Amino acid sequence: MNRTLKSGVVISLAMFGIFSCSGDSSTGTDSLNTNDLSADANLIASVTVSFGRSTIAVGDTTMAKSTLRDWHNRLLLNRVVSWSSSDNAVATVSTGGLVTGVSAGTAVITAARAGKSGSATITVTSVGSSNTGSVASVAVSLVSAALNPGQTTQAAATVRDSASNVLAGRNVSWNSTDPAVATVSTTGLVTAVAIGTSRITATSEGISGSAAVSVTTPPTTATSPGSVQDLKAAGNDSTTVTLSFTQVDDGTGQPAKYDVRFAPPPISWGSATSVSSGTCTTPVAGTAIGSALVCKVLGLKPSTAYNFQVIAFRGTLNQNAVFGSLSNVVSVTTGASATPPPVPVASVTLSPASVSLQVGGTSQLTATTRDASNNVLTGRAVAWATGNGAIATVSAGGLVAAVAAGTTQITATSEGKSASVTIVVNAPPPPPVPGSVEPAGMTVLTERAFNSVTEDGWGVSAWSGSVSNCTIVSDASAPMSPPNVGRIRYPAGFASGGEPCGESRALSGSYGTMYLSFWFKVSSNWLGHQTGANKIFHITTGGSNHFVVNLWGYGNGMLQMGILLQGIVNDGSGSTAANWFPNLGPSGEIKRGQWYHVEIIAVGNSSGAANGSVNWWLDGTKVGSHSGIQYVSGAATWQNIAWAPTWGGAGPSVPSEMYQYVDHLRLSAK
Repeated sequence: MNRTLKSGVVISLAMFGIFSCSGDSSTGTDSLNTNDLSADANLIASVTVSFGRSTIAVGDTTMAKSTLRDWHNRLLLNRVVSWSSSDNAVATVSTGGLVTGVSAGTAVITAARAGKSGSATITVTSVGSSNTGSVASVAVSLVSAALNPGQTTQAAATVRDSASNVLAGRNVSWNSTDPAVATVSTTGLVTAVAIGTSRITATSEGISGSAAVSVTTPPTTATSPGSVQDLKAAGNDSTTVTLSFTQVDDGTGQPAKYDVRFAPPPISWGSATSVSSGTCTTPVAGTAIGSALVCKVLGLKPSTAYNFQVIAFRGTLNQNAVFGSLSNVVSVTTGASATPPPVPVASVTLSPASVSLQVGGTSQLTATTRDASNNVLTGRAVAWATGNGAIATVSAGGLVAAVAAGTTQITATSEGKSASVTIVVNAPPPPPVPGSVEPAGMTVLTERAFNSVTEDGWGVSAWSGSVSNCTIVSDASAPMSPPNVGRIRYPAGFASGGEPCGESRALSGSYGTMYLSFWFKVSSNWLGHQTGANKIFHITTGGSNHFVVNLWGYGNGMLQMGILLQGIVNDGSGSTAANWFPNLGPSGEIKRGQWYHVEIIAVGNSSGAANGSVNWWLDGTKVGSHSGIQYVSGAATWQNIAWAPTWGGAGPSVPSEMYQYVDHLRLSAK
């Protein structure tokens, strides 16, 4: 975390007193039994009731929510209330607050606890002439979600009531979020206009649903590489031949690469030798189509006849190369040797000095030979060898190809003198997890399997604790990329209101939609802070950590995965802060000592608008959703992520050592 972000954390803690000082803060429950009605009789100051929808049709349902506050206007959490309806013939209410419409009219729904109560009126309308309920959901599907400019696809809207019954004959209006990318007609016909992504939205009776359409250009059709037709010898001496030819296309519009071979005449391509010394060493990289390429073949024998031939290709030799046709053959006889024996090689050096590759990647090594006076010797034969061909191979020209994850040595030897370079091959990042909710068209900004604390550009810092509290440990139960996982240690006596250590990483680009995925576990003795705030990840927008992934829970009570917003413009209700628990039915519970997959999609607001949103899932089940958010006054983009697990605010210290673990973090955006 950078200094600005650090300050944001401290300021946010001071502002909220971690839910103990501000108007919307929450009272703790570690020292007060939530079922203590006699205590609550003095503690509760007000009870308010709200509905998911204040008007429903006969047969429809909506969820009633009670909000309890103390005399300081602080939220009282985890209180069980008693529900009642003033007229069960109009609407009933369950013990859990589910309101069901029975007949047309109005009823007062009341929540009560410890002698305090609050109410709200629900309106029930009669069913329509088609004998169906009100529209509760709209789902949009596209025949094709990926188009080229000018193509069309048909969108369809499925309208359902609250019982998930399909409603026929309802009026539907259509809209495109970006008509410059794709338009939609009144009948749902989508037409691709320009490259980009738009959402096609259908609205019926005030309820909307949408689906994304991506417009791309068709891929360029590749052809075979061109054929060199004008290979010629531009000069020679006793051990060197200079070749030249006009460069050709590799079949995709880029300059081709070249394999240059020689042999005693007549040349047979299959048995000819690829050049391994000089600037004609295979593979020769092209520079510009249509321009001349001049290179030298070194290490030839004096007074010897040779044939030379070249072939253009793209890709990687011995792996996925695509070849053109063979060139014309050039015949050259080297001159007689008139030079004294060469100065012996005294040392060999390699460049680059170290190489790190992904599986499938390549790197060209260069061997420099020198005499005893450190003068560079040219034209010396170099033999290449790998210490482990299962990890990395090396060609006769020093081209290293990564095969599998691991570490090995590549050695170059000339006239008995050798030098080696270490090759580190990293496994490629895994593809998106099958079955994940990651949206299409996302760009991966960071992905780490926790093989090292500074992996993928992350930087570890002590902050208020010790760097030694951030470690990589082995956990064979890690669900995504075992055995390594990241672990943050909370030592006994650690003070409230800080993090034992932390890591952060800047996010490149300017993206408004963020997808965050990670696997999460806390130790079996995890103790929730008395404020309920157990912050995990801080994400910066507008220069401050307004967005926090939080583990809600008090003491040894139930832990829930949720979201905490701090210092924002508007959480959708006019507040500058939000404490969001799961609100879609599933509890979102995190049990101690167990791994869970957490996925979050956050959409930043556009400039001056409260149109941001956040949705989160636990093990593939959607548990929370909020919209109408304005994070910042301008357009919200995601700038930095920090694993800064802040444990509460003011309060006691950690009684015994406990841990937080993360396995395989992935953050993508668009």
